[in-house]
Formats: sequence, structure tokens, C-alpha cells
Amino acid sequence: MEINDSKKPESEYKHAIEFVTDPPLTEALAHLWAAVRKLGEESVKCIEEKKSLTRIMDNYRQLMPEIKQSILSEQNTVEKLKEELNSAHRMLDASNLREQIIQESNDNLLAQIKTLKTELDSKTKQMEEESLFSSMGQGDTSQLELTRTKRELARMDVENKRLNNLCESLKKELDGAEYNVRDLEADLAAQSNNLVKEIKTKEKLEDRIKTDHDQMEKIKTELGITKNNFKKAESNIEKLNETLKDLKIANNNLNTKNTSYDKQIKKLTRELKIKTELRADSVKEINILQDKINYQENELLRVQSELTRLIATHEASVRKRQEVMEEVDKISKEKKNSENSVTILERSLNTLQEDNVKLKKILELTEREKKLLEKNMTKVNEQITAYIEKMNIKESAFRALEQEFRSAQKYIDKLNQDIITMKNNKEKLHQEIITLKQKINEDSVTLNHKEVEVQELKKEVNNWSDKFKEQDHDLHTIKTERNLFSKNLAESKDETEEIKDKIKMISQQLEQQKEYVAYKEMQLMKNDTVLKQTEKELQKRQQEIDEYETKVEEMSNLLKKKNEDEKSMIMTLKLLQKNIEKLQKQNDEGNKDKNKLINQINKRNEELLKQKDANDILRTTLGKGEVEYNKRMDDIRLLKSEVKSLSVQKNLLMKNLSEINDIRGEVLKYEQKLNRERLKCRALEDILIKPTNVHRWRILKNTDPPAYEMTAKVKILQKRLLEQCTRVFDKDLQVQELQTRYEKLKDEFIKLPGRDIFKEMNDIKRTLLKKDDKMRSLSGELIISQQTTKECMFELERTKKDLNEFKNKYYELKRIMTKIKLKNQNTTALTKRDSIPISRNKFLDMTV
Repeated sequence: MEINDSKKPESEYKHAIEFVTDPPLTEALAHLWAAVRKLGEESVKCIEEKKSLTRIMDNYRQLMPEIKQSILSEQNTVEKLKEELNSAHRMLDASNLREQIIQESNDNLLAQIKTLKTELDSKTKQMEEESLFSSMGQGDTSQLELTRTKRELARMDVENKRLNNLCESLKKELDGAEYNVRDLEADLAAQSNNLVKEIKTKEKLEDRIKTDHDQMEKIKTELGITKNNFKKAESNIEKLNETLKDLKIANNNLNTKNTSYDKQIKKLTRELKIKTELRADSVKEINILQDKINYQENELLRVQSELTRLIATHEASVRKRQEVMEEVDKISKEKKNSENSVTILERSLNTLQEDNVKLKKILELTEREKKLLEKNMTKVNEQITAYIEKMNIKESAFRALEQEFRSAQKYIDKLNQDIITMKNNKEKLHQEIITLKQKINEDSVTLNHKEVEVQELKKEVNNWSDKFKEQDHDLHTIKTERNLFSKNLAESKDETEEIKDKIKMISQQLEQQKEYVAYKEMQLMKNDTVLKQTEKELQKRQQEIDEYETKVEEMSNLLKKKNEDEKSMIMTLKLLQKNIEKLQKQNDEGNKDKNKLINQINKRNEELLKQKDANDILRTTLGKGEVEYNKRMDDIRLLKSEVKSLSVQKNLLMKNLSEINDIRGEVLKYEQKLNRERLKCRALEDILIKPTNVHRWRILKNTDPPAYEMTAKVKILQKRLLEQCTRVFDKDLQVQELQTRYEKLKDEFIKLPGRDIFKEMNDIKRTLLKKDDKMRSLSGELIISQQTTKECMFELERTKKDLNEFKNKYYELKRIMTKIKLKNQNTTALTKRDSIPISRNKFLDMTV
């Protein structure tokens, strides 16, 4: 709007300067307008720069919530990773417990196998003794031996069944162990995948932090540039505002003068129209007036020629202006005289109106001539009005030029004052720039420290990532070993099945031996041979059992080693968690510092915008306040009229209130009567549906009271029976629920671990507490070492600064020394030149 306002006076001045041909003033105005246009263009550029900067700040503000959301999402991922690590620890603890239970079950199996071995040895010894007795004693002792053998065979059958049951139980336990091993493998694979994902997320976070840091530095530089541009633009805008205010004041003055001149011109045109109507009555007097007007036109032409000469020589026109004004006064006096003559003629016209009645016939002949004369008069009047307008424009142009000359002098004085103030402001700004540079250097030092710390942390993260990779490799090796052990278990199962088949064969052979003993005693020798074969097989089986025992012991040792490895893994994971927490804290501190800087920048920008907005708002609110005040006054009038109408309605309603209370009382009475009659009707309907006395004329209620009482008692007893049945049913359901709960609790109690496991858990907790104390002490030492490193870095930077200052001083001294040397060389050269001609003169004297 300010630029448009500056264009309006330009057009007015151009219109005013059309009549002026003085070269020095036009050139000065052209220079002034060129300067004003330059200032306007600079202000437009500054405004565009402001808009661009506001857009940049808006974009940055839009990016800030996205950055915050990314930081929050990263924090959530870190928390999720912590939860997953805790769950992994729990799973490892559960796997350790399961492996301990499996070890106990294996130990129990070994003990059972040993007991079976002892039983087999005892049985073989008994069989040998019986064979000896059979060979020694024949006849009577044979029956005793048969009975003994029958009993022993029965015992063997029972033991075989027992062994079969034990084998089945072992199979089930082994199947459960395999399922547990598979679950553990799946858990370990999932944990390894999670660790890889965590490492990738950390790398992404570091990249994002770097990009954010670069963006912040760019924004800082842009903000510094924009602040300087803002200051320049504000200073230019203030100057333009001052110039525009002066121009607006001049425009307002010119507009007021133009309006006054327009009013005067309108009045004159109206008077001329009235005069033309009156002049139509008298043609002779009009001719006389035409002569006078021609005379005046000649005089006006003379004045116009004089005015053109004055415009050509503006410097002389200032001196001759008084003469022109005197001539204008003369012309105005002549105009007044003409107006007086017009008034005299009007009076004479009044006298001649009576004569005009007689001269109507003559006027009808002269109407054509009158029309022609009227046309000529209108043309003359138009020329007069145009001439008067030109005169007014010239006067306004002279006055405008004088005002512009004065305003230009004032503006030059203001500019000189502004230059002095600008110089003072420059000195102040120079001092502020020096202080800001010092602050920037301090901030750069702190940023360098932080960058060094970030690089150290990156190195630590890389070391930990290498350790993670080594641990993944160890996990893969453990998985392969587990697969081998599972294969060995499957082979052992197959061998146990073969043993069972052989035991079944032995049982069948024993049954055949029973039949042979019942029928024949002579086949005992054959049985001896069979027993010897069985002894050999038993020896082989014992050897196989010994081998299995060694394998089982090796398995137990490997499991112990795995447990120890897993414990070490747990410790390393805890250490990694602590390091991750430290890194998170440091990242949070860095983010806080960034947020503080961003908030400070935003606050400064917002304060600038608020100050500008407040100035605009105060200007607009003044105009709006007057409009709203008038609206509110109209609203108050309308509300007063509505209040009056409502008060009238209120009075009418208050009169009707007394009648309404009486009507309400009557309505309540009638409603009570209605309710009573309805109750009576319902009672009669119930009697009709369920009549107590079917035949009123034969039997009444009081004639046979015991039968009525018995029926009432039967109904009451039936109700009680139903209630008790429902209660019994509910109690049965409760008993069933309690039984199911009891069975579930039994199963859970059986599944609970033993006391040994709790003891081991307590020992592990104690060791963990001890290691936590060690970690805390180590972390304290780490913090102390970090502080010492920071102090050393600060000292190094100070020494660097001192060195730089020393170097600068050294170079300055060198420059001074070189200048002194050059001066000395110049002086020596001049002295040598002076000494040479003296020596030549001496030689000439000698020759003479």
C-alpha cells in the first residue's frame, strides 16, 4: 500500500509540472524521485526477503514436530529393545532351569541303570548256584529247584514289566527335552535377529543426528544473514515511512484545495447558467456584453503570454509573481465590475419584462438569431471555464513547487541527522559484533568437544558391534553342537529299542524253558548252555551300558560348559545395556541443547513479529473500535425496545398466575379419584380370573377353613422345595469347580522346581549383586577419567589460542622490522649518491 501511495503523488506532480520548463527544478525533482523509487524497490526486496525467511522458518517449524516424533519413536524402540532383552534374560533363566531338571532326570536314570545292573548280577549268581545244586543233587532236589525256578521266572516277568514302564517314561522325558531344546534354539535365533536390528537402528539414528546437526548449522548462518538484512530493511523502511508521511500531508493539502476550487467553479457555472437564461430576454445588451467579453479575452491572452514567459524563466518568475498577482487582482476587480453591471442589467430586465409582452411578436422573428447566439455563448462560456481552470492549475503548481522545495530542504536536514545517528549505531553494532564473535568462538569450542566425544562413542559402539558378531558366531557353534547331541540321543533311543526287543526274546526263551522243565528234567544241561550264552550277552550289554554312562557324563559336562557360557553372555549383555543407557543420556543432553537454541531463535523471531503485528493491530483496532461502538449503540437501542415488550408480557402473565394455581389443585383431586377407581376395577378383574368361592350361594370361605389352610400350606411347601433344589444344584456346581481347582493346583505343585534350584538362584543373585557393585565402581572411575580428558582438552585449546596470538604478534614485529630495514636501505642509498660527486671534484683538483 505504501508503494501505491508513493505512485499517486508522482502522477499529480507530473500533471502539475507539464506547464513548467525550468531545467534545474525538474532535474532536482527527477533525482529525488529516482532516490524515492530506489528506496521503494529496496523496501520491496526487503519485504520479499522477509517473506522467504518466514517461509523457511515455517518449514523448519513444520519439520520440528516430525523430528520430535522420530526421536520419540526411537525412544520407544529403545524401550522395546530393553523389554525384549529382559524377556531374553528370562528365557535364558528358564532354559537353565530346564537343563538342570534334565540333568537331574539323567542322574536318576543312571542310578536306576546301576540298580538294574546289581539285580542282574545277583540273578546270574543265583542261576549258577542252582545249576550246581542240580548237578550235585538229583531226584528229590529236582522238584525244589523247579519250584524255585518258577518263582524266579515270575519275578523276572515282573521286573521286565517294570523295566518296560521305566523305558516308556524315559522316552516321554526325552521327547519333552527335545521340544525344550527346539524352543531354546528358536529363542536364540530370534534374539540374534533382534540384536542385528538394534545395531541397524543405532546406525540410522547416528546418520539422522548428523543430518540434523548440519541443518542446524546452515539455519544458524541463514539466520545471521537475515538478521542483518532485517536491520537494513527496517532502517530503509523507517526512512521511506517518513518521506511518505510528508508526501501524504502534501497530497491532503492539495486535495483540500482542489475540492475548494471545484466548489467555486460549480458555483460560477450555476451563476453563468442563470445569467444566460436572463440574457436570452435582451439581445442588445448581450451584444454589448460580447464586446466586453472579447475585450476580456484579449486581456486574458496577454496574461497567458506573460505566464508562458514566466514558466520559461522560473527564476525571474519568482520576482515577477507579485506583478502577476496585481494583474490578477485587477482582473478580479473587472470581474466584480462586470458582475455589478450584470446585477444592474437584471434590475433593468425587471423593468423591461413589461415591455417584452408587447415585443413578443418581434421576438418570434428573432428566435432563430437567439439560438445561434446561445450556441456562441455556450462556446464562449466553455472557453472561459477552461481558461479559469488553467489559471487555477498554474497557481496550485506554483504552490506545490514551493512546498516541495521546503520539504526537500527539511528532508535533507533529516538525512544529515540520520547519517549522524547511523554512524553512532555503526559503532555500537561493531562492538556488538565483536562480542558476538567471541561468543561464537566459545560455542565452536564446545561443539568441537562434543564432536570429539561423539567420535569416541562411535568407536565404542563399533567395538561392541564386533563383540556382538563374535557372540553370534559362538551361538552358531553352540547350535551345531546341540544338533550333534540330538542325533546322539536319537541313536541312543534306537539302541534302547533294540535292547527291549532282546529282552522280549529272552522272556520267550524263559517260557520255553518252563515248559521243558515241566515235561523233562534231562534238558537242564541244554539250559545251562543257554545260560552261558545269555551270560556272554549280558557281559556285552554291561559293556554297552558302561559306554552309555561315559557318553552321559560327557553330555553333562558339555551342558555345564554351556551354562557357564550363557552366564558370561548374560553379563556381557548387561554391560551393553549400561553402555546403551549412557549413550542415550548423552544423546538426550545433546537434543536438549539443540532444543534450547531452537527455542531461543524462535522466541526472538516471534518477538519481532509480535512487535510488528502489535503496531498493525493498534492501527486497525482504532478504526474497528468506532464501527463497533456505533453497532453496539444500535444494539442497545434494540435491546431496550425488547425489554419494554417483555416487561409488558410479564405483567400479563403475572395476572394469569393466580388462576393457574387454583386449576392445578382441582386437577390433582380428579387424578386421585381416577386412581382409586382404577384400583377397584383391577381388584374386580383379579377376582373374576381367580375366584376363591366358585359358588357363593353354597360354600363360603369361613365355612370350611381347614381345607383352605391346607392348600395355602401346600403352596408354601412347594415354593420351599424349589428353592432348596436350586440351592443343592448350585452347591454341586461349586463342589465340581473346587475339585477341578484342586487338581490344577496339584499339577502345578508337581511342576514346581525343587529347593536346589532356589538355592542356585540365590547364589546367582548374590554373584550378580557383587558384579553390579564392581560395575558401579568402574563407571565412577570412567566418569573421573572423562572429566580429566575434558580438562586436558580445554587446556590444549587455551594453549592453541596463546600460540596463535604469539604468532600474530611475531608476524607484526617482522613487518615492522622489514619496514625499518627498507627505510635504512633507502637512506644509505641516498648518502652514497651524495658522496660520489665529491670524490670526482677532488680528483679534478688533483689534476689541476
